[in-house]
Amino acid sequence: MPARFRGAGVLAACGGGGGGSPVSPGVPASPAFTQQPPDPVKVFEGRTATLTVAASGVPAPTFQWQVTHDRGATWANVTTGDGGTTAAYITAATTLADDTSEFRAVASNSQGSATSDWTYLEVGQMPGTPVLAVSPGDTLVALEWTPVTGVSNYNLYWSNTPGVTSANGHLVAFPAPTLTSCTYTHSGLVNGTPCCYVMAAANIYGQEGTPSPEVQATPAAGATAPFTGAAAPVTDAAAWLSGTLNVPAGATVSTWFEWGTTTTYGSQSVPVDYLSSGEAALAGTITGLASSTSYQLSKAGGSPLALATNLGSGWGMAADGKSVYWVETGVSPSIREFKLAGDAIYFFGSGGLMSLPVAGGTPSVLAAGVSAPSQAPYLMGALVTGADESGFYWLAGTSEAGTSSFEPCRMPLGGGSATPYTCQVQASGAMVVDASRIYWSEWAGNAARIVCTPK
Repeated sequence: MPARFRGAGVLAACGGGGGGSPVSPGVPASPAFTQQPPDPVKVFEGRTATLTVAASGVPAPTFQWQVTHDRGATWANVTTGDGGTTAAYITAATTLADDTSEFRAVASNSQGSATSDWTYLEVGQMPGTPVLAVSPGDTLVALEWTPVTGVSNYNLYWSNTPGVTSANGHLVAFPAPTLTSCTYTHSGLVNGTPCCYVMAAANIYGQEGTPSPEVQATPAAGATAPFTGAAAPVTDAAAWLSGTLNVPAGATVSTWFEWGTTTTYGSQSVPVDYLSSGEAALAGTITGLASSTSYQLSKAGGSPLALATNLGSGWGMAADGKSVYWVETGVSPSIREFKLAGDAIYFFGSGGLMSLPVAGGTPSVLAAGVSAPSQAPYLMGALVTGADESGFYWLAGTSEAGTSSFEPCRMPLGGGSATPYTCQVQASGAMVVDASRIYWSEWAGNAARIVCTPK
């Protein structure tokens, strides 16, 4: 608002100002204001505002409220509303055009007149009521709400006790112009302790609309907190969906979208599994939608499956569609990498190149005297299987006194003699094999390069 000037004015030479001398009972005295009108007066569009003053004087003064729309250049007695000639004036139902209108009261008696300080109206649009949704996670609660019109701030109030209000709740404010999405992750919470939330939208004057119904969520270990974002873009027959979820540490979470014309849904996307802990995003397109039909959307998160806990540092990982395999260095620190093929696991052990049934048991030696290169963890470069051939490829050699020399080797999958290749490999970082060549990366001076040799 521009600068405004306030003050009581004396309209009669014998009158007093806005805080005049005390009036002695029975002694004639001009009016003096003892209570000024509130400044400013906030009111929602379509509602009335009440302006109240008090003044002393002998005889008791009468009142007249006045309004100006030109910053005090001209004043006119109010002609709308109720109580325009009393100490408490109630305006007519306000409109946005009444925003910044200024008012004052004039108190008069036979001894003179006095004017009150000016006040003005802040007429704001009534914000809509957000619909607040919550989903519990591990030491967190994910929140999402519907955007509303006439909003400058979204005010979130929360408490660990039901019955949360703006008066007793903790406030988290979200300036609407800076929001890219109507979501918030409330983190750092205590698992097992419920959290209650309400949200109210506030207009530019800080006036809050009707708060949302209270919702409650209880953080829990392993909770996934899935949320679905707005579908966009949407065409006549398809829609792009997006959402987020929380993946607890040491867990796998299977997540999918569900949609349908009712909240019973009926259609589901292909599940996607997430292994990395923390917040993850899911997105995809659904097709086959009917034009001009409304659909309900959600994202469902399956129960997280703890694959393994309290693990030592591990090397290597493989999966066969049924199980996940890894090596714990605390159990066998000499095994740093392995390969999985069919029903067996292959690795370099103390006896040479060895195999082990995936169901467990005693390792078998495929080739004795075959040792892994000392530059771990690149022990087995590749394992290829096919209709015409299958075999192991690895780098054999030593790395001593700052120099490295490796030699590619091959051996049939079922065991037998290792066949070395007549080429030398510098310190290598990776190795792969296709149908015709062996490829590896190596250092040449201060730069890396990729080289190959025919199989």
